[in-house]
This record gives sequence, structure tokens and C-alpha cells, in this order.
Amino acid sequence: MSVTPYVLGDILGRLTFSWVLVAFIYLLVYRSRWKIALKRSLWPWGWIWVLLVFVMGILGNLVHR
Repeated sequence: MSVTPYVLGDILGRLTFSWVLVAFIYLLVYRSRWKIALKRSLWPWGWIWVLLVFVMGILGNLVHR
């Protein structure tokens, strides 16, 4: 399987959306203090959550097919 721009765009889009989702959840948890939410979403534990959401999205797409 070759990496086409379509596949690369899909992967980067999913990863970006996963990060936005995790950052939004942190924003809700920290009661709209966006600096703290942004810092928490970029630290290692935040990226672990991002990767978990990303993998769940990929697996959900594969199971759905």
C-alpha cells in the first residue's frame, strides 16, 4: 500500500481532530482556562490520550468496513 496524499491527509486530519477533541475535554475539565488546557494537552499524558483516541478512530473505521 502506497502512501498517497489522500491517505496522508486522512491520517493527519484524524490526528489533528483527536488532539482538538482532547484539548476541548481538558478545556471543559479546567473550566475554560485555555492556557492550562493547552499545556495539559501538549504534555506527554495529553499525547497519550490523543494517540488513544486516534487509534480508537482508526479501529472503529476498520471494524465498520
